[in-house]
Amino acid sequence: MAINFDSLPTTKPVGSLLPVGFAKATITKAEMKTPKNPGKDYLALTLDCVCADGTTGKLWDNLFDSDKSLSQYKLMRFITALRLNLVGDFELKDLCKVVTGKQLIVDIGIDEKGDRPRNTVEVFKNDIYYPINEWAALTGADQAQPEIAANDADDVPFTMGESQGTDATDEY
Repeated sequence: MAINFDSLPTTKPVGSLLPVGFAKATITKAEMKTPKNPGKDYLALTLDCVCADGTTGKLWDNLFDSDKSLSQYKLMRFITALRLNLVGDFELKDLCKVVTGKQLIVDIGIDEKGDRPRNTVEVFKNDIYYPINEWAALTGADQAQPEIAANDADDVPFTMGESQGTDATDEY
């Protein structure tokens, strides 16, 4: 098939945004990344989302090792939503090993800053992340609706590596 250069768009198309609200999400990728500006590495998540209206799409989020209260609360909600029964100290890199493939509910918002709107995890409105089994309670969805398979979280606590102190800064 030939491509006609003259018919190609000259402006960047605006991607379709997921609707604001709750979505079922599967963590498809969890990896540690190094920031462009000096700072501590962070956990970068890729989430495949299914919204209440059936809209699907990807969402990206970051978790930071920070002493800031909002970052710590967000991390606690993430661990609680996945029903990870952690004991002792851990490092973010340890979570990479256990969260891929897990499911949770995420509160989606829209960030209007920048050159175009983009989806983001809503951290100021509700409780950010929720266990997958709270879908009906959060959305009023019929219990008979098909659900994403429930988390395969076991109730056995495990201990992760010893945590180091932090002097990380982030947007929270």
